[in-house]
Amino acid sequence: MRIEKGKPANNIFLTIRPDFSGLNEIEESVRRMLSEADVHIVEDPLEADVIIAIGGDGTFLEAVHESSGNVPVIGVKNGTYGTLMELNHENIADGLRRIVRGEYFVMIVPSVEAKNLKEKAFNEILLTNQEKGKSMKVELYVEGERINSFIADGIVAATPMGSWAYSLSLNGPILDPRVNAMILAYIAPWPPSSEIPLNPIVVPEGVEITISSDSEMMVVPDGVYRGLTAREVILSLASEGFMLATLSDDPRYFYRRIINRVRKKAELHNL
Repeated sequence: MRIEKGKPANNIFLTIRPDFSGLNEIEESVRRMLSEADVHIVEDPLEADVIIAIGGDGTFLEAVHESSGNVPVIGVKNGTYGTLMELNHENIADGLRRIVRGEYFVMIVPSVEAKNLKEKAFNEILLTNQEKGKSMKVELYVEGERINSFIADGIVAATPMGSWAYSLSLNGPILDPRVNAMILAYIAPWPPSSEIPLNPIVVPEGVEITISSDSEMMVVPDGVYRGLTAREVILSLASEGFMLATLSDDPRYFYRRIINRVRKKAELHNL
C-alpha cells in the first residue's frame, strides 16, 4: 500500500444505487454541495479526479472496477453496514469540501489477480465448482511446488482490504492494509481429504499460487460472475491495483473503522 497527497477535485463522477431507501435525498444533497463548489459532474469515470459512490459496499466495488482502479474512489454510506464507505450523513459536508480542495489522501492498495485469466479484484477472487452445490478436488501449488490436495466447496483469495470481508467469514485473519500479502481461505473443506492441516494461509506479494481442479471452476472477482471458468488459476497479489480517496493518512484509522463496524452491528442487532 502507498499513500499520496490528493489533488483538488474539479471533476467528479457519481455512481449510485437507485434502489436504496432514501437515496434520492443523499444524491440531491451531494449534487447541491458540488454545484455550490463549482465542481463539474462528468459522465465518464475516467475523466474524473475522484469518483463518489453512493450506496453500500457493492456500489463501492462497482465504482473501483468502473475506473479499472485508475481513479480514486470514496464512498457515501447508504447501506446497512457500508464497511468500505467513509462518508455518512454526519461528515459528508466536511468530507466533500476537503475533496474539492484537495485536502485528502490517495491510497494505492494491492489487488489480487488471476494472472493467467487477466482478472483482478479489490476484495477477493472466489473459485468454486461450476456445478452449483458440488464440492471439488483441488491441488495447491506455491511457486510451482505442490503442497496439498484436498476437497472443498471453494477457495477465496483475498487482499488485505478484503481480509475483513468474505475471508473473515471463513476464519481468515484480518490483515493491516500496510501488509502486502494475500490470504487463501477454504470454503467447507473436508479435513480427511487433505494432506496437511486446512488452515488459511498468508503469502507475500509476488508469490504465485496455482489452484488446479478436476472440475471446471467458476472464477468470481468481487462477487460478480461474468461467465469465466477454468480448471487452473494462477493467483498473486499485485503491489498496486486500486486507488482509494481517504480523509486520513493515519494507519490507526483502519482499526477505528473495524471497531465502528462492530459497534454499528451491535446497535443494529440490539446486542
